[in-house]
Amino acid sequence: MQFFKSVVFVFLINVVFCTSPILGQSNIIETREAFAIEPNDNESVLYKEVSLSWEDFSILDVFQVQLAENKDFDGVILDTLVNGNYFFTNILENHKEYFWRVRDASPECAPYTFEDYHFFKTTNIVIDNENENTAIKIFPTHINGKEVIYFDNPDYLEFDISIVSLTSKSQYRHKCSSDRKGITTESWPRGAYQVTISSPNNFTQTRDIVLY
Repeated sequence: MQFFKSVVFVFLINVVFCTSPILGQSNIIETREAFAIEPNDNESVLYKEVSLSWEDFSILDVFQVQLAENKDFDGVILDTLVNGNYFFTNILENHKEYFWRVRDASPECAPYTFEDYHFFKTTNIVIDNENENTAIKIFPTHINGKEVIYFDNPDYLEFDISIVSLTSKSQYRHKCSSDRKGITTESWPRGAYQVTISSPNNFTQTRDIVLY
């Protein structure tokens, strides 16, 4: 009799935990809409400090995380279980694109399929947050393996670029009127810089940049 009670108890536990994702799918969808996945797709992040976060849809707060260098996940370079909906790694290389995905790995339940993959680029340039209303966007990227500060100018505004090293005080100046401008900084000394964008219409934007 005692054995029979134990079997019934284990069965009920599995029913409660393993069927709850199906019974509560509408709640899971609401949770996913309420939380952001970071980094954003195609975002450039510092390769030394890559932090991933996603919606907490696991039953027991256990996830399987995979990273690869292609969207088919051939030759996965990292495959691990984590408690919580975030993960940190400092083993990735610079100037590369990585793909990542997660799935619920709650014990005692059948494995769930992976979420759709996400992807990001690694860089050694860090730029402070910008005002979303700025006409010219600045972001780090890499072209042919070389680090680049990229200026996106969709309105073809005429503007001047001034970049000043906060340590050596050396300056870089350039006038631009095209829709885009990339400045290769691979040979520049590592350290902090200040970028100022100004236009004849008294438009001015100042950003802080660090080259690692």
